[in-house]
Amino acid sequence: MNSVYEVGTLLAGKYRVERILGRGGMAVVVAAEHQALRASVALKFLTPEFAGRADVVERFLREARVCAQLRSEHACRVSDFGRLESGVPYIVMEMLEGRDLANVLAAHGPLAVATAAEYVVQACDALTEAHATGIVHRDLKPANLFLARRRDGDALIKVLDFGVAKVHDAGEQALTLVDMIVGSPAYMAPEQMRSAQHADARSDIWSLGVVLYELASGGLPFRGASPTEVAMEVECSPPPRLAGVPEGFAAAVARCLEPAPERRFQRVADLVAALRPFVPRAPAVTVSIPKLEMSALRTTRTPHLPLPAAGAMLPVATPLRPYRRPRPVMSPAVPGSGPRLAIGPLGHGDRPFPTSGPSANARAATTWVSRTPWWRVLLAGVLGMIVIWATFALCQCARDNAVARAERHHDAR
Repeated sequence: MNSVYEVGTLLAGKYRVERILGRGGMAVVVAAEHQALRASVALKFLTPEFAGRADVVERFLREARVCAQLRSEHACRVSDFGRLESGVPYIVMEMLEGRDLANVLAAHGPLAVATAAEYVVQACDALTEAHATGIVHRDLKPANLFLARRRDGDALIKVLDFGVAKVHDAGEQALTLVDMIVGSPAYMAPEQMRSAQHADARSDIWSLGVVLYELASGGLPFRGASPTEVAMEVECSPPPRLAGVPEGFAAAVARCLEPAPERRFQRVADLVAALRPFVPRAPAVTVSIPKLEMSALRTTRTPHLPLPAAGAMLPVATPLRPYRRPRPVMSPAVPGSGPRLAIGPLGHGDRPFPTSGPSANARAATTWVSRTPWWRVLLAGVLGMIVIWATFALCQCARDNAVARAERHHDAR
């Protein structure tokens, strides 16, 4: 079986192994090249001791299906699934260059609040889509948040490892026993520690709170030599408070770590809204997920924040400019209906107002009058009357002069 991972081995007749990227307790990930397409990919295999277990293979296949359904750029893309001649299943994933946040913390220590908030906001994009489709990750931690780079060098967080994700289907209960512990104890919510079946979207929010705490402080909020000690610490100790960070950031982390799920943020989008003031030049585009009434911050390309060197200082988040709601104006009345409230250049949103013709003139006059103080309207009316009177007087004077010249010419003859 070890020959499968050797450099130069051809797998499934089309993937040439280039190097081993990582080994875990259940799987091995290698870098390979598609021979026909000359494209770099990552292949994930189950280890021999788990390749024969039906429940593990089913979860492995489920991970491939879950990742293939997600369209967020912050979820690792899966392009294929298959089995080798030996029967070992494999997943073909996109090739990522970078390292996970656990390695980043080990190499550089705690991150600035702006950097930690930006990374978690990006991860929330993938989680919002996953939660909307009934998927709970259940194993969020820095090791499963991968820091990659876009082509322009901007930071790009990818959420990895949906292998223990909870999917709302008929097979979930069979794969997850009531007393089974699924996930990493240091990042598990209290209800998930009691039973993996009790985990929901708010359990992922707890895990994100632990991740934020660790990214900003370099340590875990709850510690223990064993999963039992961690569970006792979580149950018996109050949520720890971050020190040396902005109050709003500390409050957001503390709310994520509320023991009662109903006291936490109920949606990932709510956590994003709390973190938005701490993200430099945070994007403001909101998208809706059709399967649930849930919205999330769609992260666009944010400027790359360089990883800090030892003792270095990262730039502080720039203050956001307050949003000003546009002043409402009244659109012209439509025959057969009353006036409508118009917001923005397209009015009510069903159709644009005409840009020429009588309707456009009437709309322009109505809008000007509604936005102008009464005394200016009165003054404009008085000035208009004066102009009209002066024009009439000049015309009358010119007419009288013409008549006088005609009479003098007649008398001279």
